[in-house]
Amino acid sequence: MARDEAYRTAEQKIEEARRSGATELDLSGISLTELPPELWNLRNLKVLKLGYEYTGTKNQLTQIPAEIGNLTQLQALDISHNQLTALPEWLGQLTQLQSLNLFGNQLTTLPEWLGQLTQLQSLNVSYNQLNALPKSLIKFRQLQSLVLSGNPAIVLPKWLGQLSQLKSLDLTSHYNLKVLPEWLGELTQLQSLVIRHTNLENLPEWFGEFIHLQSLDISINPLVPLPEILVKLIRLQSLTAKHNNLRLLPDWLVQLPLLQHLDFGYNKVNDIPLVLNKLEHLITLDLNGNPLNPELAEAYKQGFDAVKVYLRAKTEAQIMLNEAKLILVGEGEVGKTCLADALEGIAWQEHETTHGIRIRPIQVTDPDSGSEITLNGWDFGGQRVYRPTHQLFFSSPAVYLVVWKPREGPQQGFVKEWIQLVKRREPDAKILVVATHGGPGGRQPDIDRQELWDLFGKETVLDFFFVDSKPGLGHRFGQTSLEG
Repeated sequence: MARDEAYRTAEQKIEEARRSGATELDLSGISLTELPPELWNLRNLKVLKLGYEYTGTKNQLTQIPAEIGNLTQLQALDISHNQLTALPEWLGQLTQLQSLNLFGNQLTTLPEWLGQLTQLQSLNVSYNQLNALPKSLIKFRQLQSLVLSGNPAIVLPKWLGQLSQLKSLDLTSHYNLKVLPEWLGELTQLQSLVIRHTNLENLPEWFGEFIHLQSLDISINPLVPLPEILVKLIRLQSLTAKHNNLRLLPDWLVQLPLLQHLDFGYNKVNDIPLVLNKLEHLITLDLNGNPLNPELAEAYKQGFDAVKVYLRAKTEAQIMLNEAKLILVGEGEVGKTCLADALEGIAWQEHETTHGIRIRPIQVTDPDSGSEITLNGWDFGGQRVYRPTHQLFFSSPAVYLVVWKPREGPQQGFVKEWIQLVKRREPDAKILVVATHGGPGGRQPDIDRQELWDLFGKETVLDFFFVDSKPGLGHRFGQTSLEG
């Protein structure tokens, strides 16, 4: 819109507001470079918008005339997306102001006199060039919403923790915020918190004290996995964690019963936990940009209702089948087949070396529930010639047993190599390391558990066992416990 046309449009809107006695005037997004003086006559205005239109058009005001200070009834002023480099001092006369939007200007500082606006409840200073906040803002005892995003150099002072009525805080693009400041924990009334794109590496224990939090955005942060402290936010209704390199969604999400919106777009999620189907209030689930498995991807294309059907179907199948996949790998003649026999309760017997793959159902009893479980056992021959083929059958969900013989040592048993082989194919695999031939006089297992945990993580190498299939004796060694 040309300058003259924009000016005439503003004059027309001002005249209409004068005739109707309107208390709100919207001059957003008409390419204004100056304001008509007739505006100062609208003494009853409570809301004045001079900012941005979602059509993409902006105003281009470089200064605001002092006469606006005469509009003493103003409660909301939006001068976002203009070209202001400083705030005029007369702004401090608008003592009834409750909302001030300065988004997207070119401000480098905020004046101390801004603290005169003691009725302010909402302040947006995002995407300017600020590096500090005036201490006079501590007078904003009624402030409920503060948006500081897009000012990456800004220093966050401790006294912000004294804004006890704050319910909404946005700290987007504070790139140096790797650790949350402790004063943030004092804002116990927060209902909405945005800390996206901040290089945040972890969440402190006191984060769980935000018991009133309803909306949380932790997108674009190196938070892997999703911090379990979030399980304490029992009033949470919306959780956004885009672009965080997440591979798994945790089961504990089901403990957030009020969740309505989950956004895990652009991560590395292949599947979602079945327990999500128990979130009765869940309305939206955003999984865009994830490498979803084919079944889930097809359901997701059809909408959230189809995803819920997918979850129900998988849950019912799991309950009906009560099956699991058990994969035994290791060098040749370490006792994998005898171990499978022992798990099935078959008396010990000599076996010839397994060639290729032997698939067998193994019936076991769950010690907790007493229910019968079918383990679809895959017994892989250890000869190296078969290994490229073996990898084709590695798939999650499955439990992997890496079997080795202590008398030959973990190096000769290629324990690390076998774990690497499994993990390379299935990064989320769960592995048990089992030492065999543990009968009387047998060599005790000598393996560096900590080294394996350091290399692969305790979430991969779950536990270590020492067994003797022949006499039916065996025991676990190590310091971890295996559950489930």
